[in-house]
Amino acid sequence: MSGTLVDVDVALVEGHEALAGGDWAGPRDAFQAALSVTEGDTVGKLVVPTRDVVHGTMRTFHDAGSYRAHVTGRSALDLDIRTVSAEDSRRGELRLLPLTLVILVLAFGALVIILAEGGLTTRWADVRPSIGAGITLATVGVGVTTAVVAALGHYILGLDWQLAVLLGAVFAPTDAAAAAANGAGR
Repeated sequence: MSGTLVDVDVALVEGHEALAGGDWAGPRDAFQAALSVTEGDTVGKLVVPTRDVVHGTMRTFHDAGSYRAHVTGRSALDLDIRTVSAEDSRRGELRLLPLTLVILVLAFGALVIILAEGGLTTRWADVRPSIGAGITLATVGVGVTTAVVAALGHYILGLDWQLAVLLGAVFAPTDAAAAAANGAGR
């Protein structure tokens, strides 16, 4: 990495003094170091290694338990916020996974029941006059539903086009089955 840590002779935290090459008289309350970055690296890449060096050095002090060090600043806070947000998202996903599975089982279970019931109770004589409408529903209707749901997903939900079309493709086949189930009740 092409960052340089400003040389310091003493690490001072919360009223303690730890000598690291210099003779300093009296207690100190604070210590500050700065990072300068060269060759386009970001300071964010240096946060974790700097924390490792600071905390590793402090563990070598004879009274290490009485010291506290914080590597902070904009880059460190940005990293911490991203880390906490990622952990929160991961925990939320794990909590919602069982609910998601239940919803998927119910949705696909309902689709299976609708299709099985329609296939088992429909007579060929009833199907023959509506073959054209069925083919239209199964092709054009599914395509239109996919396009409409994709457009809504992209423009309203802010999804990228690939994900929006995938969402439309997931919902579109159920549209024809539900319409067929409703039409059978007439």
